[in-house]
Parts: sequence; structure tokens; C-alpha cells
Amino acid sequence: MKKKFKTGSVDIPKDEFDPTKAKVRISLFVDADVLSAFKQAAKSAPHGEYQTLMREKLKEAIFGRHIDGDLRETIREVVREELKKVG
Repeated sequence: MKKKFKTGSVDIPKDEFDPTKAKVRISLFVDADVLSAFKQAAKSAPHGEYQTLMREKLKEAIFGRHIDGDLRETIREVVREELKKVG
């Protein structure tokens, strides 16, 4: 089992490595119209990066939640807990 993960020229100890934040370079073919749509949509996104937008949408599709929806989900959980206390 690896004790360190290499990221670029930096070795990260295994206990400090967070796979949910790691990015892996891949080569991927997408339809030109899909790429164009992401680039256009990224212009109105807060970060303005089409690759970030693609990652967000992939996570949303796989994990079934919006990246920006994390706060919303946290609020829902807190409200449910408080309602249980009252009811």
C-alpha cells in the first residue's frame, strides 16, 4: 500500500490525501456542440471556467446533487432536526 501520493512534483502523505479534492488528468472526446455549450454557459458562471462547470455537472449527475446545493441541503437537515425537537 502506498504511503504517499504524488501530485505533480509534491509527495503528499497518505493520511493527508483527500480523494474528494484530487483531480486527475484525462483525455476525453466530447461533441463540439457540447463543448461549445459548456464554454457559453461558463461565461455566466461565477468562476467563468468551462472545465470547472463540466466537473460540477458530472458530480451533479453522478451524486444527484448540485454543488451549490450543499448549503441548501444543510439548511434542510437543520430545519428537519429542529422540527423534530418541536414536534
